[in-house]
Amino acid sequence: MKRKVLPFLLFLLVIILGFLFYKGYLKKTQPLDIIENEPGLILWDINYVKNVKGKPVWSLRVDSAIKDETTGVLEGDGVRLTIYKKGKPMVFLTAQKGRADVKKGIFQVWGDVLIKMEDGNCSLTTEKIQYNEKKNRLLSSSDATFRCQGLRLSGRGLVVDLDSKSIQLGGTVKAVLD
Repeated sequence: MKRKVLPFLLFLLVIILGFLFYKGYLKKTQPLDIIENEPGLILWDINYVKNVKGKPVWSLRVDSAIKDETTGVLEGDGVRLTIYKKGKPMVFLTAQKGRADVKKGIFQVWGDVLIKMEDGNCSLTTEKIQYNEKKNRLLSSSDATFRCQGLRLSGRGLVVDLDSKSIQLGGTVKAVLD
C-alpha cells in the first residue's frame, strides 16, 4: 500500500508546485507587461528617409537609439544626416549623439559634429548644431570652424541657410589662410 501512496503523493506535489509556479511566476512576466514599463523602444541600425514626390529630402541613420513612444522623438548615438536638394545629396552631417523629431523635421546633434558639403572640399565643425527642415537651416550657438579651399574661418555661433547657400559666423570671426 505504501508503494502506491508515495508515487501518488509525489505526483500530486509536482502538479501543485507546477500550478503555483505557473500562476505566480509566469503571470508576472508576460511580454506586454515588460514592454509597458519601458520608457520607449530601443532600436539599432535605424534608417529614416523622408521623400517628397519620390525624391529624398533628408535621410537619417542612427547606430542605436531610444524612441519615445508618446512623442516619437529618437535620441541616439552614431548619427548621420544627409540633406538633399532636388533629390541630390547636398550636405552630409555626422555626430556622436543626436535627438530627432522626424515628424517636425527638427534634428539636434552634438559631439564632434562634422558637416561636409556636396563637393567634399568644404566642411564645418562644431560641438552642437540643429537642423530645421522647414527653414532649411543649420543653427549653432557653439564655436564653429568653416574650412574651404585653403581658408579657415572660425567664430562663435553659426547660421547656414541651405536655400541661399550662405554661411554666417557669429562673435569675433577669425580668418586664416592655410
